[in-house]
Amino acid sequence: MKPEAVLPGSVPQEFLLAHTPEAAVAVSSLLAFPTGFQCTLVAVLRRERFGRAFDPTLQRELWRLRDEPLPEEFLRFGVQFPDGRVATNLARGPFPQVTLPAGPVLLPDSGSGSDRRYDMSFWVWPLPPAGQVTFVCQWPIFGIPESRATVDAQLILDAAGRAIDLWPHDDDSLG
Repeated sequence: MKPEAVLPGSVPQEFLLAHTPEAAVAVSSLLAFPTGFQCTLVAVLRRERFGRAFDPTLQRELWRLRDEPLPEEFLRFGVQFPDGRVATNLARGPFPQVTLPAGPVLLPDSGSGSDRRYDMSFWVWPLPPAGQVTFVCQWPIFGIPESRATVDAQLILDAAGRAIDLWPHDDDSLG
């Protein structure tokens, strides 16, 4: 989980993942912690659309659809580490974790928005190894095919090195 008593280092990087006549998807911020990073995925529609396009329940609780095909409204998102390991928002749990997964793991953190724009925050664990980190999205209902953008992992690692542990000598500060 994201450390609560740590001020993250900010990665000076934002980028557009996809842009069509009807919708755009971008990563607006990257915040790095000693154990992982948080990214904010922004989905914006050109015109207001009512319905399930920004249904936060659909985005957070995909596990409820485990026996059904993915709806076209579901905004697919993932991160690929330089060593080829991948984490996505397509997990169809909930699965009880008895051991720590090998990683990477991508977990929804928070989100807010309207019928036209939605910002979704994700926690990615652990920090990536050196190389290029690839961010991937796909949003079928708006004609967005699998789209990618890369960021040098060193930017994330450097920002993690600038994170500030507010109580470094307190055993509970990183939990």
